[in-house]
Amino acid sequence: MNGTLTSGHTLEVEMYHRYPALPGWHPCAKAHGHIYRVEVELAAPRDLVTEEVTAELRVAVALLGHVDGPLFMVYVDQLEGIDQTHPNSAALAAWVHRWVTDRLPDGFGDYLLVRARAGAVDGRPGVHRGSLVSAEADANHEGHSR
Repeated sequence: MNGTLTSGHTLEVEMYHRYPALPGWHPCAKAHGHIYRVEVELAAPRDLVTEEVTAELRVAVALLGHVDGPLFMVYVDQLEGIDQTHPNSAALAAWVHRWVTDRLPDGFGDYLLVRARAGAVDGRPGVHRGSLVSAEADANHEGHSR
């Protein structure tokens, strides 16, 4: 069977951040929260994707925002590997990509696309692509949500 199979999942989770490098008078210098929308999409060759892989992806995304999960009501700048001086949506998308990739069979992170957006404050989502995801694939979904 040829073609691509796409499995997309969306999560909304409340998280906090602050930009300590900003002057104290700036609202973003203080700790504050947003509802982040995180979209995780796996687009891989149909013959590679099994029901087990799609189930593992679904479980991984659900765990992200679970009350015991790594993103539930935490500070973005305190996630391991995030630049604490600039905890933006692109950094969050990269972190989510690494976390989900670690829970999928080897090689599937290359087919993973993650978008993260902090509520109404981000004009465009932060994006992180696996090595086999083209920039056009993301551009084709501009403004599209599932």
